[in-house]
Amino acid sequence: MKVLVLGLGKFGMFLVQHLVAAGLEVYGSDTNAAKRQELEACGGVWQPEQFCPDVVILALFPSQMTPELLLGLWPSSLLVNISSVQAPGIAALREAIGIGIERIFSLHPLFGPVAVAKSGWVGKQIVVTLEPSNDWRAVQLLETFVSKGVVIDRMSSTEHDHKMLTHALAFFLAEFIQAGAERADPRYLTSSARHMLGLLDYTADSAELRHLILSNPSLKQLFPKLQGVWDGLAQEFGLL
Repeated sequence: MKVLVLGLGKFGMFLVQHLVAAGLEVYGSDTNAAKRQELEACGGVWQPEQFCPDVVILALFPSQMTPELLLGLWPSSLLVNISSVQAPGIAALREAIGIGIERIFSLHPLFGPVAVAKSGWVGKQIVVTLEPSNDWRAVQLLETFVSKGVVIDRMSSTEHDHKMLTHALAFFLAEFIQAGAERADPRYLTSSARHMLGLLDYTADSAELRHLILSNPSLKQLFPKLQGVWDGLAQEFGLL
């Protein structure tokens, strides 16, 4: 199977290395031509001009998917979106590309190269959309992870947003702690507060990743309730 990875950042190159090791025919492309040397050193091939891959992995954030890039997508290829499994993200991508949802296969790896380097593949999770997970190309792609011991969790976008609410909520609260700790003496931060602030290290280099996490629709639905709790605490303890 021929796989093209569009976007050779840290995660894109991580995917290239994984797929090459799995025995697939892997190609890559990036707006930064200097990435070609790194790609070829990993066993990948720079995207040829005349080329129709079986699978195109969009290792990019939505804002990086320019009209020029989208025009180069191939009608027969299966598009794999790894930026988000959230319902709004998939809808925006579908609208931008202008194709039916059946051609977009979205998956969300709940791990990255650092986590794999520290503790290996076994037990790591990937959330995937329900369709078109029966497409032979999707099956073969997922098998490269399953063979490493990765757990595949299939669900709808709505189910994903609800289940990932605690994840988004943790980042939301970490933002509050960070703002509150700006003038505090760091020597007196409790370990629990440090752990919460440590969450933000995950998105330190990517404002867009933080935006994707905090734009979870389920979090938006929860916000009025949080606002009510805050108002109650403020009144009870004289914080206003």
